[in-house]
This record gives sequence, C-alpha cells and structure tokens, in this order.
Amino acid sequence: MSKSVITTIPKDHLYNEIANEADKEQEIQKKYKLNNVSQLVQFLNLIYLPDDPNNNITYERQFLPIKDILSKVWECSDLFDDASSSSFNKWCNDKKLGLLSSEVKRRKNGLSKEEFIGDTIDKIINYLPQYQQHIDILKKEGYLIIGYARKSKQDVDLHIRVRLLQLMVDRLQERSLVDKTFVSVNSNSNDPLIGRDSNPNDTIKELKYVDGDMQGNTIYS
Repeated sequence: MSKSVITTIPKDHLYNEIANEADKEQEIQKKYKLNNVSQLVQFLNLIYLPDDPNNNITYERQFLPIKDILSKVWECSDLFDDASSSSFNKWCNDKKLGLLSSEVKRRKNGLSKEEFIGDTIDKIINYLPQYQQHIDILKKEGYLIIGYARKSKQDVDLHIRVRLLQLMVDRLQERSLVDKTFVSVNSNSNDPLIGRDSNPNDTIKELKYVDGDMQGNTIYS
C-alpha cells in the first residue's frame, strides 16, 4: 500500500540556497558590466551601426529610437542609471558615436543579434585589455604597429564608402593602438598586395588618421 509523502526542507537551508543563487547572479552581472566610458563607447560602436554591414549572421536591421538603445545600456552598465533619453542622446552626439551619424536621424541601424551581445561585452572587458597590454609591450621593445584597412570594389555610395573606411581606421586606432594606418579605398581581398592602389585615389584624402595607401603614396604628397 503506497503512501503520499511530503518532504520538508529546513527554512535555513532553503534561504541559503536562494541567497547563494542571488550572489551568483550578482557576480555574473558584475563580471559583464561595462565599467567605464571607453568600454561603453566601444560597445555602442560595435553593436549599433549607422550603415548596413552586409553581415546577416551577426546583424539585423531594426528601427531603434534612442530610448531603446538607452534601455540596452542600462542592462550592461551602471554609467547611465539616472540618465534621461535626451541627456543620453546629447552624450552620444558629444562622443560622435556612429549610431547617430546617419544622414537621416531615424536610427535604422544594424543591431547586433542578442546572442552576440554578451560575447561582445566579454571581449571588451576581458580580451581587449590583455591584447592592448601585449601591444604596449611590443612598442616598448621598439616595434612599429601598422594597421591596414580596405573597402571592396562594390557599387557603394562614396559617402558610405568613406564612412565605413573611417570606422575601420578608428577601430585600428582605438583597439590596436596603431602608429600608422594605410588604406585601400577600392580593393578586393584576392587582389595581389603589390598591385593594390596602382592608381592613386583622392578619396583617401577625406579620411582622418591615415598615412597612405599600399603603394606608399601619402595623403600629404
């Protein structure tokens, strides 16, 4: 003959389990919090793009008002806990963030898909400082850090081409701490390096923080 049995858990034990889970959750949240302005700027520039990156695996196009972007910031940082949408919008303008640089002020930007956001935060917090520390060591040993960016031969509006190249150059400056940057304005990945930029392109002169092209032509010559 079977009997129904009720198993009880001591209240202290139950409380300790709940408290431990809460502590673990707080630890996870703390680990993946963006703690300074530099980290937050990198995050926003990676997650919200002013132009279509043609990467449907990682990005999807959405209409995003500034309040939605601020809500995402609240999830991953405490820096703007007391900010309003208007004050956050002003801060984004002051920082010249890419998400506000589109010609129309509607934020129909590329939003990084949710599953990639946590990984992005982890890399900004944990990987990037180690990487930059390694770059600093190389510089102290006398190495010159050179960056390179290029844009493929696609039928892209010149204004967009310049903007995307500038974003690449800015990332090389911010993340890889490059000493010099060279750019191919119109070159495919399978073009031989020696043949790139055989015909000088004046578009390069519209870019900031660029030292020249693959042929050694400088923007100052």
